[in-house]
Amino acid sequence: INSGSGRLPGEVEDPRVVVSDSAGDIYVSDGKGDRPRIQVFNHAGEFLRIFAPKGILPGMILRGHGMGFGPQERLYVVDVDNMRVNVYEKSGEFLYDWGTEGLVTGGVNAPHGLYVDRNGDVFVNGYYGPTQKFNSQGDFLLSFCHGDPPDGPVFFHNMTGDRWGNAYVMVRTKSGGQGERQTAGRRVSIMKYNNNGDFVTEWAFTAPDHRESTAVVDADGKVYALFTSKTEMGVEIFIED
Repeated sequence: INSGSGRLPGEVEDPRVVVSDSAGDIYVSDGKGDRPRIQVFNHAGEFLRIFAPKGILPGMILRGHGMGFGPQERLYVVDVDNMRVNVYEKSGEFLYDWGTEGLVTGGVNAPHGLYVDRNGDVFVNGYYGPTQKFNSQGDFLLSFCHGDPPDGPVFFHNMTGDRWGNAYVMVRTKSGGQGERQTAGRRVSIMKYNNNGDFVTEWAFTAPDHRESTAVVDADGKVYALFTSKTEMGVEIFIED
């Protein structure tokens, strides 16, 4: 996509997450500008439509972040500041939302990342933990990956998943917001859990300090993770031993 920077339809300002639907159309959450919104482009980068204007009313978004498509091609979008998950048809038609602000069971607190598995269950990670699993209607199922400062994980910025239903949660390091996890004296940047929330394994970037990170997992289970630091940006590949 080469739409140019700006706030008009077809322009982007500080894009956060990019996903595609089964037809190859590209959905971009534009998260921190004056008018956060979701924009759609075709595979060639041509602007198609825009929806989810800024606001607090149903269907609106204050700060869009994690996104993902479910089996019915409905788009699930995390709204960090409204502390909810919005659900849309891929046309942009708003369907419903869920989210109870707070630390109660099933509540959401600064939600950032989102992953939808093949069953249509929705994983949402809170910035301060935990990661929670909901069904497609927003009913709470379970929670895991709880924040545990000062030595355990905290500040979970993003997440992804794979075709087997495993969930991968990204952790920021201290230079990116006091978020590193120390395990036997080493940093941990990505934490892998199975579909039931059981811990599987974890990895660390070679960069000693990093800010936000994101990742995708291919059909063979290889994790391609993008990181940024003060001095470099790169992609590292991880695979479970």
